[in-house]
Amino acid sequence: MQRGFTLIETLVYLALFGIMVGGFVVSAYGMFESSDRNLAKAMLQQEKNFAMGTVQWALSGAQTVSVPAVGASAGTLTLTKYGGTVVSIMESSGVVLVNGNPITNSNVVISNLVFIHTHPGGTNPESVEAGFTISARTPDGKIIAQTASTTRYIRK
Repeated sequence: MQRGFTLIETLVYLALFGIMVGGFVVSAYGMFESSDRNLAKAMLQQEKNFAMGTVQWALSGAQTVSVPAVGASAGTLTLTKYGGTVVSIMESSGVVLVNGNPITNSNVVISNLVFIHTHPGGTNPESVEAGFTISARTPDGKIIAQTASTTRYIRK
């Protein structure tokens, strides 16, 4: 009786090994792609939080608010804070500008920046509602987007 493997057994083992290695490669590629997508989502979330935080900072302590028409929506907001600081927020070419300086990076695009100014009436105090859509492209070319909005009440 001879010991060893036959040619058919060796080919079967090689085929099984090839299938296992192929599965590992496919799952590793999926993991890396998913990781890149998650990094893009995390970056988008951070940019959204920073932009919304900046808008909320500008609206806190606002003494006077200037939006083109009361009750109408506009993409530009100019306000004067109690210390006399004038703050202007607008969207230009997909970037949010505060006093002319960009606050978002070039990896994201801001669109639909809207400010709605409401005057007090009845029991409702004066307020400004701000909202925008932020989007980014993942490494595999897909576009992800999120919306953000806030309402701030103006103290008099």
